[in-house]
Amino acid sequence: ASSYLGRRLLGRRVPVRLSHPLSMGQLVGIVVTLASLAVTSGVAYSPEGLQRRLDKAKRPTSWQKRLDKALLDVDKNPQQRIRLLQKVAGDGKKIVSDVRVAAAEVQEKGIGKGHPLLLDLLFPDGTTARSDLEGLVALRKQLPELTKGLAPPTVEQLRAAAPAAPIDPTRVARTLADLAGDERKQRELLQEAKNALRSTPKGLETPKYR
Repeated sequence: ASSYLGRRLLGRRVPVRLSHPLSMGQLVGIVVTLASLAVTSGVAYSPEGLQRRLDKAKRPTSWQKRLDKALLDVDKNPQQRIRLLQKVAGDGKKIVSDVRVAAAEVQEKGIGKGHPLLLDLLFPDGTTARSDLEGLVALRKQLPELTKGLAPPTVEQLRAAAPAAPIDPTRVARTLADLAGDERKQRELLQEAKNALRSTPKGLETPKYR
């Protein structure tokens, strides 16, 4: 059954569905809500203070990392998500402060020059959200090049395409029956489903090159 967390986060009671990881759109919506709660006027910070914020954001116990795991980690169960969000709720003042700084940077410099700090402070390296955002940016840059040489298929090519084989209901029923009685296959299927949501499938991680 779905679990819910009803706690006071940033002065508001926020019910959160925890039975599955959130989508990137939902995560962005949460960040927009946090930004709307932050008043950017009068925000002042020193370079040293800003660096301390960035260093804290990279820690495994930072609110950024905990929120990312609670919302986007496909391996977390509902109980783990609740515990992580409870810890995030306890960092409400830190969240408001960090969002104010990030919003002030964008307000002062514009999204073009201000977004690097926003990403580093709210979506530090090592988070799923950061990886997904960078992947979307890279895809956006590559799409024009990938589609430049593509041409729509001709009528002859469509006619020559092999028709899909008809579905055999008996074979499908037999496969489902085998799956229901095979725990190993069930685990493999679950792992494949989780890998579909990961930027790098489990077992295929590669070292980061600089």
